[in-house]
Amino acid sequence: MLNTENSIALASNWYAANRLALNASKTYVMIISKPKNTKQRNLNFQGMTFQQSKEINYLGATWDKK
Repeated sequence: MLNTENSIALASNWYAANRLALNASKTYVMIISKPKNTKQRNLNFQGMTFQQSKEINYLGATWDKK
């Protein structure tokens, strides 16, 4: 999860530099890895909790772990 946390930290810094904010209720995390590493967990960052999802809809397209 360390790389995920680093990626969110970079995104958070970019948002802050551009006067934007992450909305934890609209932000999801999807971990794409080998099947044995698919433990469901939420990610906590700077007091916000990001839910892990197996499927995410973005601009009419559905992204999933398959």
